[in-house]
Amino acid sequence: MKHGFGGLRRGTLAILILLLTASCGGASTQDGAGSVGESPQEPSSNSSPMPAPETQDPATPTAVTAETGGEELGALGGECGQTATMIGTDVPIEIVMFGTKQYMCVVVPEGVTRVVFDLSEMTAALNLYVGYPDLSTLEAGGEQFWASEHGGRDDESIIIEPGDTGFVDPGSYFIEVSGGASADSASYVLTVSMS
Repeated sequence: MKHGFGGLRRGTLAILILLLTASCGGASTQDGAGSVGESPQEPSSNSSPMPAPETQDPATPTAVTAETGGEELGALGGECGQTATMIGTDVPIEIVMFGTKQYMCVVVPEGVTRVVFDLSEMTAALNLYVGYPDLSTLEAGGEQFWASEHGGRDDESIIIEPGDTGFVDPGSYFIEVSGGASADSASYVLTVSMS
């Protein structure tokens, strides 16, 4: 009795190779099918199609809920780090506070001549602060620190305009919205716009 493939006929050997190939995931063919004679796989019935992205009217606030200290407001990370939530620009964001302080961040690209931070529709007395280029500047104050001059529930704005260069410094601008005990569960609309 011979051992190995030496005693097998070529036809039998070819069928054996095809069977082994099919059981290991199939051979690649030009039409994208698995093994010879196999049709391309259809999507699994268990998978659901991705929903189409929703379009947002820029005048309609986007509802967002935030946790204390900037947790879970939106996408974390990027140039904002892990303690502030990165937000977009030119779209009003409706936010519900949990706690008395929230941190957000917006990244300003090069060539911007003005950045406006607007806080409106507050259901409690809130304060608006902006710091650049990091969160510690926002927390400690300093040269690149701005505070809104309005109090109570009045709309608040901070406008950052160019320095000597004619452009606003590019980079991360950190935003704090805070208030006393009445701030917990308060809502407001924040809009950051650039030109």
